[in-house]
Amino acid sequence: DGIVIWGVGDRSTKSAQLGSRGHTSGTAILCPRACDEINNAQRIKDYDTAYEIEEKISAFEEIRFENGRVYNYSAVIEAMRLSGFDDIDPGEGGPFNPFPPADVSKRIAIAIEPILDYH
Repeated sequence: DGIVIWGVGDRSTKSAQLGSRGHTSGTAILCPRACDEINNAQRIKDYDTAYEIEEKISAFEEIRFENGRVYNYSAVIEAMRLSGFDDIDPGEGGPFNPFPPADVSKRIAIAIEPILDYH
């Protein structure tokens, strides 16, 4: 047994194929069902389904991890704000999680469209 450290957020299916048994999720607060369905598919080795769901979150994950993860947390906060869901509270931001620039916010809005049904 070993440990697999996989730093690509919810795109964890390749890691599961290599033997990991779970992952952490930054997007679970926004779309918990997507994260659950990815993990459930991985657990039964239905990697095609897991990859299919991962594809839907891929654009959002790309924003989170670009430029050395500069928007890793702030993109999640912005997605929460843009989602319009009233059962999650993105807070007010802060010095370590400033809101992303307007152009990035527009990209986040487009990127989360395919995953909002997984909330």
